[in-house]
Amino acid sequence: MNTEIIVASCAVITLVLALAGWGLAQFATINQRLASGEAAFAALKVRCETIWMFQLRRGGYEAEEHEIAERNSPLRVLPEAMARLDPIKNELISLWKGAGFPPNGYQDDHEKAMHIEADATILIEQKYGRQLLDLICVPCHVSHGACLLAALAVAKQDPTIYSL
Repeated sequence: MNTEIIVASCAVITLVLALAGWGLAQFATINQRLASGEAAFAALKVRCETIWMFQLRRGGYEAEEHEIAERNSPLRVLPEAMARLDPIKNELISLWKGAGFPPNGYQDDHEKAMHIEADATILIEQKYGRQLLDLICVPCHVSHGACLLAALAVAKQDPTIYSL
């Protein structure tokens, strides 16, 4: 959570508790519960990110298996697969640029690339998931994320997936 939000929340809680006649002991208990909730949220975030990367890695394998990409370390989406997404190419590129992702996708920094590419694939799925199903998933018989990797390559105008 943002520090300013926590400070503002604590100030509001302090005022409410003072008006309600509660003492510092009750406030300390509430403050501890807030802190433990923040830790639980952080742990949940890590788990979600881990599961998403797990899915994208399976998508990388699937992309190789169905000749959507080849692994020359790193994974490269094939031009034929990228061409399948021509009907939404401009929208994907706009999404990448509009989200403020860097043009090079942090190709020299695996950790940053992993976060950026994961965030981008979530946005792509949210906005274009149905179209991906029709344009690439069904025709190529894929369902584990290969289509998202192809869309990612189109969006950033670079066939290389640096995060896998």
